Parts: sequence; structure tokens; C-alpha cells
Amino acid sequence: MASFNIEKRAKVSGEFSYRCTVRVKESGKIIHRDSKTFSKKEVARNWGLARCVNLEEEGTLNKQKVVSLFIL
Repeated sequence: MASFNIEKRAKVSGEFSYRCTVRVKESGKIIHRDSKTFSKKEVARNWGLARCVNLEEEGTLNKQKVVSLFIL
């Protein structure tokens, strides 16, 4: 199940940015995590919603990842 969280962060200049973190859990363990920073909260929320839908409905997580191992 995918969910997202938005964190408000203060910059050195005094302005705020918003970090949206999307997590996918399976059997109580995090199996995927994405995050992206935005200047507006609404943009961060829209990205989080769209990313959750993408991960859940389109089967993005069903793809197998290939990791190359090099033995020296």
C-alpha cells in the first residue's frame, strides 16, 4: 500500500520548502521509497497523490530490478 507524507522545511533564507515522501509497505516493511522537494505545498500534494496512484495501479513495483555484481 502506498502512502505519502509532506514535511515543511525552513530554508536558510527564511522561505519554506515542502518535501513529499512516498512509501510503499508490504507485510509491515518498506519496500519502496521516493522523495522530492517542492516550493509549494499544493504541488507536493499533487505529486504525492499521482505517485501513489502510479505505484499502486500501474504495477510499477511489479517490475523486477536487475542489479549487476562485479567480483574483483
